[in-house]
Amino acid sequence: MIMSYVSIISLVIFIPILIQPSLANMMISNFPFHVVMEKETYGYIQVVHNFLIYNFSSDFFYRTRNVGLFWEAGVFGGFLFVALISNTIMEKSIFNKKGILFIATILSTFSTTAYLTLFLFIGIYYAVKIGSPILRALGIALFAILFTYAYSELEFLGDKISAEIKNIAFDAQLQGGNSRMASAYLDITELTEKNRYLFIGRSEFPEYRVATADKDVQRNNGTTEILAAWGVPFFIIYIILLTRSFKSLCRYYEGKEFVAILFVIIMLTLGFSEPYFRFGFFWGLLLLYVPYEMAIKASKESGISLQTV
Repeated sequence: MIMSYVSIISLVIFIPILIQPSLANMMISNFPFHVVMEKETYGYIQVVHNFLIYNFSSDFFYRTRNVGLFWEAGVFGGFLFVALISNTIMEKSIFNKKGILFIATILSTFSTTAYLTLFLFIGIYYAVKIGSPILRALGIALFAILFTYAYSELEFLGDKISAEIKNIAFDAQLQGGNSRMASAYLDITELTEKNRYLFIGRSEFPEYRVATADKDVQRNNGTTEILAAWGVPFFIIYIILLTRSFKSLCRYYEGKEFVAILFVIIMLTLGFSEPYFRFGFFWGLLLLYVPYEMAIKASKESGISLQTV
């Protein structure tokens, strides 16, 4: 429900600005609550405009994307996906009112990873759910055609991914991991420097976490960050608990449990763009199964329907 309100507010503000960019300057000049935050990174001044109900990220004026209440469009996309998949489990369909709202808002983020993940989610969900083999094959074919077209025609998809892959060596060797792909490469490479790192990780502290000379470099791959910071055993535990939580959600709403596996795949894919798994919200998801499993148990013991419990 909260993300529904956040989505509506963000679209009401973002769509007019996308159509008429000068409205952004008007908002900066006239909005009653406006805080300007400046941060220097490697000699560059990054300016963020916050309006309490909306945020202009530091790159908003040359790469206009819907950030919502968050500090970066990719982060907004990740939280929208949690809402979209949770809503899909509850409503047993993607394209309901809230689902369409979340999808429209995800599209407005113009986030490379969010777009790829949206294709992945819708494609797999209906490929599994559709009973007819013919319709399933047609759906997969349509999905492949649309994905190929989007990848080749949208600059922030194909071109951006190709550029990151091409620049892995440069970003890793000269910048210490200043991209998603380079961060993944260095996280995995540094994790294997000593055997104990595989079991206990390198820790969250930059002086130990980062092996390159620049300890303040941006490591922004959230999926490999869990491995690098906490080690392989904790990574496995994290995935198990995340899966258990959403399986319990599926059971509570009497939905298909494959959506829980799909959710974990989606989050690990999204994690390649942002360090989601360091946020308290995602730590909380690891224990989401507790109240739902208690409700399921109480329902079985009392014979009362789950929704009543």
